[in-house]
Amino acid sequence: MKQFNIVLLIDDDSISNYICSKVIQKADICEELLVFEDGLAALSYLKDTKGSNKFPDLILLDLYLGNMTGWDFIEQYKDLLAGCAKQKPSYLLLMSASNDEGMENKVDHTPEITDFIEKPLLLDGLKQLLQGASFKEPATSVGGFSSLHQRGKF
Repeated sequence: MKQFNIVLLIDDDSISNYICSKVIQKADICEELLVFEDGLAALSYLKDTKGSNKFPDLILLDLYLGNMTGWDFIEQYKDLLAGCAKQKPSYLLLMSASNDEGMENKVDHTPEITDFIEKPLLLDGLKQLLQGASFKEPATSVGGFSSLHQRGKF
C-alpha cells in the first residue's frame, strides 16, 4: 500500500519537476502524482478539490516560484483551509536549493510546513524524511500541524 493517495509537486522549473517526479516514482509513495509549474494553478486545483478525496495528502512546494513565492502560496493555502473546516491539511514539504539560518527560523515558525527538504530531491533523503516522526501521525488541525510541530529539520 502506498503512503499517500495524491501528491502535489509545485515547482516552476521543468527540469527540477522531471527529477522530482522520477524520485517520487522510484520511492513508490503515491497512487497519483500531480505536477504544477504555476503556484496559482496549484491553488486553483486545491480550491476545486477541497473537501474531496482529490485533495492531496502531500504537497512538495518549491520556495521560489515564477509567479509567487512559496511563502505567498502558504498564506493563500492557510486561507483556503480556514474556509473549509472539514478539510484535513496536507503534509507540506518546502523545497529549496538554498538553506540559510533566516529561512530555517521562518520554517520553524510556520506550522503549516511539515518539514524542509533541500534540492535536488534525492531518493534516500525523501525516504528518510518520510520515515521520520513527522509522517507517523496525521495532521490534526487547520492552520497548523499540532501533532507534527516537533519535527526535525535540517
